[in-house]
Amino acid sequence: MRKTFLKVSLFSFLALGMSTAFVGCKDYDDDIDQLRTEIAANKTAIEAINQKISQGAILNSVVPTEDGKGIVISVTKDGNTQTYTIKNGENGQDGTTAQVWDIREVDGKAYWFKNGENTNIPAQGKDGVGTTGETGAPGNYWAPNEEGTKLEEYAWNADAKKYEKTGKTVDIAITVEGDKTPGITAVADANYVYLTGVQTGTDEAGKPVFGTVAISRNGLLRGIVFNPDLYLDGVEGTRYAYADGVYKTPGAGDATGEITVNATKANFTIPVASNWHYVAGAATDAYQLGENATTSYVLNPNNANIDGVEFSFLPIDNKEQVATSRAAEVAVPALVVKDKPAMKDGELKVVYNIVNPKSVVYTEDSKNTLPVTALQATLAGKDVDEVITSDLFSLVMATVKFTALSYVPAAESTADVHLDTDGKTAAESASDFIIAYNQNPENLFDLSTKIRVCYTIADFGKTTTTESQMTLAEAASRWGLTASYDPMTYYVGTSETDESKYASVAADGKVTLKYIKDGAWVNCGDNEASRSAIGKHPIVRVTLKNGDKVVLVGYVKLEIGDKAAVPPTIANTPIILANGTLPLLCEAKDDAVVSTWQTTSDKVLAELGLSEAEFKANYAIEGNAATGATYVEGTTENTFVAVTGNTYGNLEYDADSEAGPTNGFLTWDYAVANAKAIAALEGRKVKLFRKFVNNNDANIILYLGVEISIAAAPSVTFGTLSPLFLAVGKTDEVAMRVPQAKNTLGMDVYDFYALLKDYYTDDVIKASYTVAPATGYPAIADLGVAQSYKFAAAAEQMEGLAVSADALSLLSGTEVIATIGAADGKVTYSNSEKAKELLNAGTSDYNVWAKVEITATYGSCKLPFAALAGNKVRIDFKRPIVLKGTEGYSIYPNGIDPSQEPLGDFFTMKDSFGNGNALFALQNNAYADVNGIYSFYKVATLSIDFSQVAVSGVTFKMMAAAGSSATVTQDATNKNLYTADISSVDALNEIMVVCDYGNEVLEKDQVVKLPITVAYSWGTQSVEAQVTIKAFPQN
Repeated sequence: MRKTFLKVSLFSFLALGMSTAFVGCKDYDDDIDQLRTEIAANKTAIEAINQKISQGAILNSVVPTEDGKGIVISVTKDGNTQTYTIKNGENGQDGTTAQVWDIREVDGKAYWFKNGENTNIPAQGKDGVGTTGETGAPGNYWAPNEEGTKLEEYAWNADAKKYEKTGKTVDIAITVEGDKTPGITAVADANYVYLTGVQTGTDEAGKPVFGTVAISRNGLLRGIVFNPDLYLDGVEGTRYAYADGVYKTPGAGDATGEITVNATKANFTIPVASNWHYVAGAATDAYQLGENATTSYVLNPNNANIDGVEFSFLPIDNKEQVATSRAAEVAVPALVVKDKPAMKDGELKVVYNIVNPKSVVYTEDSKNTLPVTALQATLAGKDVDEVITSDLFSLVMATVKFTALSYVPAAESTADVHLDTDGKTAAESASDFIIAYNQNPENLFDLSTKIRVCYTIADFGKTTTTESQMTLAEAASRWGLTASYDPMTYYVGTSETDESKYASVAADGKVTLKYIKDGAWVNCGDNEASRSAIGKHPIVRVTLKNGDKVVLVGYVKLEIGDKAAVPPTIANTPIILANGTLPLLCEAKDDAVVSTWQTTSDKVLAELGLSEAEFKANYAIEGNAATGATYVEGTTENTFVAVTGNTYGNLEYDADSEAGPTNGFLTWDYAVANAKAIAALEGRKVKLFRKFVNNNDANIILYLGVEISIAAAPSVTFGTLSPLFLAVGKTDEVAMRVPQAKNTLGMDVYDFYALLKDYYTDDVIKASYTVAPATGYPAIADLGVAQSYKFAAAAEQMEGLAVSADALSLLSGTEVIATIGAADGKVTYSNSEKAKELLNAGTSDYNVWAKVEITATYGSCKLPFAALAGNKVRIDFKRPIVLKGTEGYSIYPNGIDPSQEPLGDFFTMKDSFGNGNALFALQNNAYADVNGIYSFYKVATLSIDFSQVAVSGVTFKMMAAAGSSATVTQDATNKNLYTADISSVDALNEIMVVCDYGNEVLEKDQVVKLPITVAYSWGTQSVEAQVTIKAFPQN
């Protein structure tokens, strides 16, 4: 049975292509809305099928819809069947109906059936093998490729004892030409249903995109692929951390010291029972703690049903690999699955723990090795031996050392501060946290959110002193550690007050402040009595434990403080003092957005009840007045984020005490780099603030600023194409030809070029505003428009053609088809062999074309326009000449002599101008060059392959007339292929097509077609001359 890991995503790609912005008429909008609805319906159906199968359902049938435009899939669980329809909307009427390929048995052998008809293509039977071959060996069979677009043949390799691909394939997916909507092909084998041609999204133009979907039929887990999070010497692996250390035990003895309270020194005592310090335990207190780590796996299929599947890990093995070693210990390490593995974000997440992690070895039998393991799954209802195993992966062991408990002292700090490791030091040190006495019982101070665990981590064989931090919650989930909080008893002064009684700490870390009332401890509140607790310093011992064993200890010194001043209503809220909209220009002179002191007085000073002088005395701007940090609003209300590098410009503060009411308070000066950054934001605007901090209370902050808007860039058009050159019914398509033979510029036939401007009215390409630009933009003549030219993107070119990296060459493979000048817009058609081939291919006057594009910027810094109109032109390259074979020409028998007909009788040539000028014509009973046109086009040779002409008893050849200097060559291999040099028009008279009846009787007229190929300056053209060979003898 094939165990293929599917590369096709189960419909995750259906979200692609849906962000395109569509414009146009209502009918087009309706089409797009309908298209989106159809795509969403397909996505919903397949997601529902996958969900059902992942929950144990079985996909039991796949049939076309009644109208043939889609597929109906039936899914059954617990006897209940649901059907889901997948179709390509109402556009499936282009003659490409859906089709279903499935496997059915005939006389005990499996074959592929198409729409119920046996194709006689062998398939895999129910047991997963092919049919029996003629010699008794396993026979060949055909199975779908990973995309479901082909059947691939498999043959039995007797030496390898397995089936292998032969390389033979059969296309089975429906294909259509052009913009037709394909029908859906469903291919169902024993394990998967492959759907191709499913409408999955839209391209940039809003046209539907069709893709491939694979669905597991039964959700049976068939493969597990490890998703590595690191590579070690090229080997896939995952990092596993374990902590190595010694548990701590309480130290002995009391502690005494001296502290300063309200500028008065006081002694303190800490009894030993307070556990005011801890020391490392004995050797028997050593520990190794393994983390609860997570590995990720991709399942095959990724909608596999894992209910009832038992997951476990293989015992750790060692493979020779790495150069770092570590001695093994007696204890045997083992991986243990924690909790139930679950799917998340399309992957199986397995949480595991290693027992005795320190014993994972990196040497075995004196060799450098790497410990490896794999995840295995035992399927429900299967024997234990029938398991699915992931690929092996390595364990990169990392040692963790828990170093200290810490906290972040302030919101703006970047580094943690270690807690004191003993209570005596904590008592003598400054407070770690100040808590106002008027606590809110609904929002108590929470130590569990403040304290963090510091640790170092180093991979095997390495050391480090760099600390990292984790939260207490992470320590619990990852390491199974818990924190406890206990007030530390200590007595201060002659009254021996136990200051730690001024706070209690709950098991969850919530701190409740206390004070003494009538000899009892009561909770503090917003009342005068509670103020008696101000200035007290409770100390809390925080203990990190593994069960009842102590890993880390830290001591937190709290201080009970006064309540904060009531901030004004405008504190910590955004206040806009001015706004302005400016054009996006490279050179903007004196443009600015300015807020005045008058506005500040109205919106700020009046609210604060302060004079200008009082404001300056009570508030200070953060940083330098001119270049200090600017802020924008955060993602949540009344939060602010500093702008990195003041990307949107500086907001200068003018604190001049003599400033008048109309003088600047905050000023933003225009700079193009800042304006471009603002223009890139949603809405092309930003609210920019400076931070003013109250000198008496740093928690009272004013954010004052201005709003700057950058007007949209202008849109321009480049005029209209002259009607003289437009293709019929078109407004953006023109033709380009070689010069006329008698042109007045002395141009050669190879001068196949034109300036793009020559196709425009008045022979000029000049930008003009599409609509009136926003206020502030100058007249277009003063805008500094710079134009350039290139080929449009490859997707807009003729099928089979590509565009060079600089977009100045149109290519077929590596051959140049056309070029364009970036500066002058000169389009030149190449005379490469491929260019000539395309020019003469087909029967149309225009067999090859290119789309060119005008690009433009404005200003010295080359700013892009909002939109360009009239800037793309399709250029059709016209075939220089039209070769046509003679129709109705007759050859009569010439008695006993062969008939001889001049070459000029068998074809005509006209150029591409007007109604077509003949290159040659009869003059005085002989073919002559018409006005030099024949020689201008450099007609070179004419070939006829008479092997393509069959008339019984009649033979043909080509030869020069007697006495002529014209030359005819006969192909050395194909003796019936003749090539004449017709570079001189006289050859059309002097080279003859000879028809030899050979004295045979030709009873009736025979019509033949002579295949003629003419080579000229711009390639070759082939036509057929229709000739009647008259009966012989004549009646």
